[in-house]
Amino acid sequence: MECMELSAGDFFEGTYQLREALTVQEHRARWIAYDYSGSEKMPVVIEMLSYPYDEKLTWAGRVEGLKKVGQSRGIPCRYFVWEEGKAAGVSPVALDDIKQNEKEAFIRIIDGLPVSSNESILSLESPEYWRTDRGEGFIFYRKQPTQQVDPKDNKRIFEFWKQVLTPARLPVEVAVKAPVLPPAGKPVSSRIMTRVNAVKASLIVIGVTLAIIAYYLKPPLEGMDSSPGNATLATFNKAMEEGIVHAQKGNYEQAVEYFTAAANTPESDVSNARMDSLSKVYEAMALAECERYKATQNPELYFIPNQYFHYACLLDGTTPQKKCD
Repeated sequence: MECMELSAGDFFEGTYQLREALTVQEHRARWIAYDYSGSEKMPVVIEMLSYPYDEKLTWAGRVEGLKKVGQSRGIPCRYFVWEEGKAAGVSPVALDDIKQNEKEAFIRIIDGLPVSSNESILSLESPEYWRTDRGEGFIFYRKQPTQQVDPKDNKRIFEFWKQVLTPARLPVEVAVKAPVLPPAGKPVSSRIMTRVNAVKASLIVIGVTLAIIAYYLKPPLEGMDSSPGNATLATFNKAMEEGIVHAQKGNYEQAVEYFTAAANTPESDVSNARMDSLSKVYEAMALAECERYKATQNPELYFIPNQYFHYACLLDGTTPQKKCD
């Protein structure tokens, strides 16, 4: 059954008796209903939007008049229960369409997300940004109970989300302090210039890292079939996700294994576009890391750019692998 197939008198989720349909569209329905969850029935407005059920999904935000946000397994849909007279329209909003003041509000929501000590945020999914037609923002995100939770992992994911919202921000963990240059007119030592070049390269690496995050968390490409039934695409996406995560953690061999698996899945326009895009990002990161190595001559940095060049080559599949010479 779909949400538009419900009728007056039906009980929805065993709690809400539908009285009058206000809107019935292809993927959205709004009803006046009675709420029987309390000691006496209360009039409410319910909005239902067709979405697959996701047991790990939750939401956060402060929206006036919103009594409950839930999911129905049987319909399936997400539903929003409003106090009578306070109902508002809700809809997802693309990252590019979020205004600056809304970004600040979303960041405050992220900073206050209710995550307990035994819950982990699922980093392989981006939060969904939503707003009401009154301009109130809220987000959907995913989390799950985990036996061993490192609070730093959740914090890092929150920082990633905030960096995607405001790319100009630098996370505390990677912020680079620029060297102090002498006053104008005085010669600049080669040592200071080496440090300046290293800082520039570091900032480039940080910027490209944020580009990877933005690429990885952006919505699926238009026309992309990401349904669970598409086994090939699901396998490809999983391999790409795992490869990116291992590359971020510095697990070179595991990243190579997953990127190789992604490259070996049957080709499609979607998979080719994703691999080509990510290949360019890793090549840019490799060039920046190579500059940082040349600026510092730190032997511990020598292998890093070549690893990124290798990732780029695996994903591109056509160009010879470059080296940091």
